[in-house]
Amino acid sequence: MRHYGRFGGRIRHMIRDRSREASTASIAHLGITYGAAVVLYGLGGWWLDRKLGTLPLFTLLGVALGAVGGFIWIYREVLRAEAHSRKKRQAGDDAEEK
Repeated sequence: MRHYGRFGGRIRHMIRDRSREASTASIAHLGITYGAAVVLYGLGGWWLDRKLGTLPLFTLLGVALGAVGGFIWIYREVLRAEAHSRKKRQAGDDAEEK
C-alpha cells in the first residue's frame, strides 16, 4: 500500500465522499488560493523593498509569510472538510440503525 503521509489519507477520504467534479474543483481551489497567497505576499514584499531599497529582504519575507499562511489555511480547510465528512457519515450510520 502506498504511504501518503499524515494528511494523505484524509484528503483521499474527502475526495472519495464527494463527486469527481466537486472534489476536483475543491482541490483546484486550494491550490489556486495557496498560489495566490504566495504571489500576493511576495509582490507586497517586492513593493516594500523598492520603496525602502532593501531588495530582496521583504520579498523573501513576503513569500515565506504567504507560504506559511497558505499552508495553515489549507490545513484548516482539510480539518473542516474532515469534520463535515465525519458528521455526514455519522448521520448516515444513525439513520441505518433506526
